[in-house]
Amino acid sequence: MEEFLDYIGLNVLMEWIKTTFAQKESVKAGKLKRNNTEIGTVLTPTGADINLAVPVKTSDLANDAGYQTAAEVQAAISSIKKIRTEVVDSLPSAGEADILYLVANGESGNNSRDEYMWINGSWEKIGTTASAVEVKAISESKIRALFD
Repeated sequence: MEEFLDYIGLNVLMEWIKTTFAQKESVKAGKLKRNNTEIGTVLTPTGADINLAVPVKTSDLANDAGYQTAAEVQAAISSIKKIRTEVVDSLPSAGEADILYLVANGESGNNSRDEYMWINGSWEKIGTTASAVEVKAISESKIRALFD
């Protein structure tokens, strides 16, 4: 036959747990503080106040991840080399790094200049100022085929 714990047995078990494990201590109220500002009450055996020191500024924290300061970020941005453009009639015998030289090519309109950069001691043609964009409307049958 199976046995189960009834209400009387449960009360007997609870009394045994209380007398065996629970120790009665007097407790006193203390102040719970955050950064020396009272935020509540805490119960301790001595009634001592507990002050939790919580950082309120990022400078109070350790930078263990190596995050950059605003000054370091600005210095990094300032150190980036910027490419500038220079319109010339013809290429000089030697160029400067980080300059995109635009030389007239005899064409007209938006394809009137060739682009060059001075790379590793010689001229490199990068492209032209031409921009040709061809667009064609998609047909109705292709649109309908997308949903079939």
